[in-house]
Amino acid sequence: MTSDITEEQWQRLRVHFGDLAYEHPELHRAMLDLLDAKDLDGAERATKEMRADFAEGLAV
Repeated sequence: MTSDITEEQWQRLRVHFGDLAYEHPELHRAMLDLLDAKDLDGAERATKEMRADFAEGLAV
């Protein structure tokens, strides 16, 4: 982990985003913003989109 987040924040990211959190430390702040968002449905959609983008990148 190479970002400026706390251990508690890191654990939240790992629980929700799994390997994406490890693979993309540059997105940690955006991921935390999603988790802290009041629009949890929007956060869930964004998570699914991030996972789909990541999987698509692996397929290339």
